[in-house]
This record gives sequence, C-alpha cells and structure tokens, in this order.
Amino acid sequence: MRNVRESVIFLRQLGCFVVDLSKGNGEAEALCAQLNAQGIVDGVVTPDCDSFLFGALRVYKDFSIGKEKSAGQSTVCYSSDDIRLV
Repeated sequence: MRNVRESVIFLRQLGCFVVDLSKGNGEAEALCAQLNAQGIVDGVVTPDCDSFLFGALRVYKDFSIGKEKSAGQSTVCYSSDDIRLV
C-alpha cells in the first residue's frame, strides 16, 4: 500500500489528476476502466491487465517509483488497439 500512496503523491506533484481508489469498496478497476473508456482519464495503472475486460483502452502495468523495483524493469503501456483476438 505504501507504493500506491507514494505513486499518487508523485503523479499529483507532476500535475496529473489522480483518482485513488485503492481504499474504496467494490471493483475499483471497473470504475477506472470506465473512466478511461469515456476519455476522462488517460489510462489505468494496475499490476495486471484485467482492466481491458472492463473496457479500458490504455493500461499502465508495472508502475512503480519505489526502491523495490528491480533493475531494468520499467512501466509498460498497453493499448487496446494493439490487442488482437486469436
């Protein structure tokens, strides 16, 4: 939870509007995906890509600003435009 709090502070200091639903009840990822699908937010920051199942268009995975981030690992941006059904 510490990493979420630090990430929210970091993004707000950069001037980003952040909706922190980490302490909320219910399915926060579904709400974030809906906000993204409607163009209200740029993307969903999440440790997985389940947000696409809820309609997200852009997902930022492995976002971290903490020291626990392993060397060479970086945030990856996935776009629904790049997903192909097999």
